[in-house]
Amino acid sequence: MSDIFAERRTRFYELMEDRSVLILFTGSAPQRSGDQDYAYTPDRNTYYLTGVDTPLLVFCASKLGGKVTEQWFIPRPEKRHEIFYGHMETEEEASERLGCQASYHDRFEPFLDGLFTANHMEKVWLDLERRALSEPSGQANVLARRLAKAHPYLQFVNAGAVIGDIRRVKEPGELDLMREAIRITGLGIESILEHMGPGVNEREIQAWFEFTIKTNGASDNAFAPIVAGGANSISLHYGTNNCDLADGDLLLVDLGAEYGYYNGDITRTFPVNGKFTEEQRYFYETVLEAQAAVIRTVKPGMHITETTKIAQETMFERCRARGIAESMDDMKRLLPHGVSHYLGLDTHDSGERTELQPGMVITVEPGIYIPELGIGIRIEDDVVITEDGCEVLSPQIIKQPDEIEAYMAEHNVFLR
Repeated sequence: MSDIFAERRTRFYELMEDRSVLILFTGSAPQRSGDQDYAYTPDRNTYYLTGVDTPLLVFCASKLGGKVTEQWFIPRPEKRHEIFYGHMETEEEASERLGCQASYHDRFEPFLDGLFTANHMEKVWLDLERRALSEPSGQANVLARRLAKAHPYLQFVNAGAVIGDIRRVKEPGELDLMREAIRITGLGIESILEHMGPGVNEREIQAWFEFTIKTNGASDNAFAPIVAGGANSISLHYGTNNCDLADGDLLLVDLGAEYGYYNGDITRTFPVNGKFTEEQRYFYETVLEAQAAVIRTVKPGMHITETTKIAQETMFERCRARGIAESMDDMKRLLPHGVSHYLGLDTHDSGERTELQPGMVITVEPGIYIPELGIGIRIEDDVVITEDGCEVLSPQIIKQPDEIEAYMAEHNVFLR
């Protein structure tokens, strides 16, 4: 495991009390249907501390007498599994790759039994998931219940909340990965501008985006793309992506590339036929002004939720002039979502929503949604907080209305 991950773990261990153990899971691919699974992606908190992206592994770090001992647990090789899926690591191979002792899964529970029986352990740190009561519990939650039943004296600490807060401030290497994810996202958006037009289906737009980002180095989408033409754009998390685009409508796309497990998150709104109507341009510029106001204002010490108020206040007069708002209360209807969230290993990255600090990466995504006009407009860029303001990480991704029209006139296959 590389030095940066070792340094992260060392910092985390300083927060752990003596007589504590940290237990993390790398996760597994959830079932899709029948004997098919979704693609595997590592648990982000485990990856952040270890850099390991192998499924079905368990990581333990026990702290006793000020000394931390690390241990991995891996699946035992099975010949039939290897026939279908390839070689499975032995304990020796995994120990060498992971940099510490690795044992098979069937030794995990005896290891815990020995740890708790031979030592006066007091606390167990687990990445405890926040799930609804009706949803199935994850591995950490199930293990916590079993340990509490067997050892009722133990105290449990949610390691996920602590790791999440640490993850909010990005290291230089993380910012490099995010810049690349955003750059690739921009290439995908250019492909959309070149291939959108009346009669084109939303799923075709998604396909052009995905083809472009994956042929330029992205491992996957950062999240399920939103490709919303016309009235579909008023649904904030529209995901059907299966309607034909209509002449005169707008197309809202909210999407991002994943690179090195870090994400871009960009939203743009474009005229399907390459030309904004007067009404579309008016509201588009309203949102654009709100975004610019937030970007000018955001800085360390500002609470992340303040960005929404700034956007609503900036848009109010223009909305009132068009008769769609009479008071600031109406802006909660026209802009019903938050304008900023953290961005990183997760698109909606972890950590308490609090005052901004240098190194945090957030989105700036004001929007306006007018059901009676069938218009939804959102413009989103990613910014990193600096010592006295912020730096836009996506300045190259086209968003000025004149530039959009000019780009489509020159590059769109339906307009040339």
